[in-house]
Amino acid sequence: GTLAALPDRNLRTVVGVIFKPNLNSVHFWILSEIPSPAPITFRAHLQGHPDLPRWLRYIQRSPFQSGFLYGSPTGKDVGKQTIEVTGYNRHTYETVRQRLIINIVSSPDEATLYQAEFLLKNWNVEEVLPMDVQEEFQQALDSFWDQEGLTVVNITSALDRGGRVPLPIEGRKEG
Repeated sequence: GTLAALPDRNLRTVVGVIFKPNLNSVHFWILSEIPSPAPITFRAHLQGHPDLPRWLRYIQRSPFQSGFLYGSPTGKDVGKQTIEVTGYNRHTYETVRQRLIINIVSSPDEATLYQAEFLLKNWNVEEVLPMDVQEEFQQALDSFWDQEGLTVVNITSALDRGGRVPLPIEGRKEG
């Protein structure tokens, strides 16, 4: 396969705010014509290291779906981190590489006084990452607590929090 490099992508995130850039095969791929749909698999790691930083996770359920980097940096993570992403076209074996340069800055606001943690049963983490789903969840909480201005600060799979690994049971999701 052929290896191509995309220009660096500069991103910014704030401590305590959910960060979730999407890895979409249509926007990531620049080489040949992509058969629709193209099976693209992404791999990501911190530059110079085999894994991602501790605050950042990656998920892609199948080569026919987008991949998601997601997480919430802490004060210990302030500074610049470079993530190297490689996309593999499973039809042509071509690869494309891009560096995501993430500038993590401190939050201008005071520390959050109160935080609540919710387990959304029968949902997979990538189903909660799209902004419209988060907004719908926030609106439900706003009306329940008669409070405005609630924000999602982190999204984590139950598996990453020590939940059991589910058997591949049809219709069951990780939470």
